[in-house]
Amino acid sequence: MIKIKYEDFDGTRCANLQGRMYTIVDEGRGVREKFWMKRQGSKNVNYFEPPRLTRLLFKYNRNEVSCEDWGEVYMSKICDRVGVGCVPYYIAQLQDEKGQVVGRGVMCGSYKKSHAETEFSVYDLQTKGRTTGDGFDIPNMNTVKGTIDAIKEHFSGFEEEEIEKCRNDLIKQAIMDFLLCQTDRHWLNTTILVYDVMKKPHLRKSSCYDNGCIAMLKRKISAIEGMSKEIGKLGKDSPYLEEKLSSYCPMFGIDTSLVEINKEKNKPGQIEKIKVVNPKKSREIFLKECVREILTNPEIASFFNSLKSHLKVTGEHGVDIDDVTKQIRRGGDDVPPCVAKMIGDVFYHQFDVLNGMVKKRLKEIKDQEKELYDE
Repeated sequence: MIKIKYEDFDGTRCANLQGRMYTIVDEGRGVREKFWMKRQGSKNVNYFEPPRLTRLLFKYNRNEVSCEDWGEVYMSKICDRVGVGCVPYYIAQLQDEKGQVVGRGVMCGSYKKSHAETEFSVYDLQTKGRTTGDGFDIPNMNTVKGTIDAIKEHFSGFEEEEIEKCRNDLIKQAIMDFLLCQTDRHWLNTTILVYDVMKKPHLRKSSCYDNGCIAMLKRKISAIEGMSKEIGKLGKDSPYLEEKLSSYCPMFGIDTSLVEINKEKNKPGQIEKIKVVNPKKSREIFLKECVREILTNPEIASFFNSLKSHLKVTGEHGVDIDDVTKQIRRGGDDVPPCVAKMIGDVFYHQFDVLNGMVKKRLKEIKDQEKELYDE
């Protein structure tokens, strides 16, 4: 567990993290209360400290209503094992000047590699140069296609290989979101970074962040305990779990938009908030497009196959979710058993769904080829 301690420095409240002093800057975005800890980088030209060390974010728990802190930690560790870029999250404790605990939560560093990178959320990219209003229509809103199209519309000079890598990284994020039932990948929670090297423009997708709303963890611990008991020993094969997840649909799509502007939650003149439209139908669209990428895109096919070996999702040799739990516990963090079980059951269930769709499509292709051959 990371321990952060308030300290007074020349009359200003600062944060002490392992002997390093940080300036505290409040962050008002999002639902969870949070603040940034910022540290001035070294003035020595021969020594550089990246933003992940000089720009740290602390987010308070919402234990009375949610277990998102564990979601952040699990998502970052699972992504790390399968080669998907994700900001590392750590369970953290906030103490006052006397060492008394005043709050618990998670801490992470910035997703920027340098301060020279300029960030654009999918919202920034897809709304740039457009006017807002009730009739506002954005093609392929909050999708891989919409993001790439917006990049090509607003920028030039990027190598095609970089654009393709960015596209594949977005697809991998979408797959991980589906497998872990992420419910908060709105268009402010995916970011593209642009930077120059020797006066040549480059881009990359930022590491995944704000991943706490996975595996139905946006609930208080007592609710998760009850659901975990209902799932029981059947785990991923539980009819109760299947019913719960049957209408789950991720927010971030591949080609077809799965969301619409949430007019009820936006203030007049705003369009930031979005919601999934027709979850069951949108889920079918997402799975169809996801399967197409797995079967036709070599990079995504390789990634999907690696999931089987890295996470032992089909009983093959590899590392399973239980091993991720053991890793977290070895670090001194006591994961509630019901949270660990819920994450594993959800992940394995969702993988079976996606893998089943892949097998079904492969059989259809083979049957079509056989019919043509017979003719």
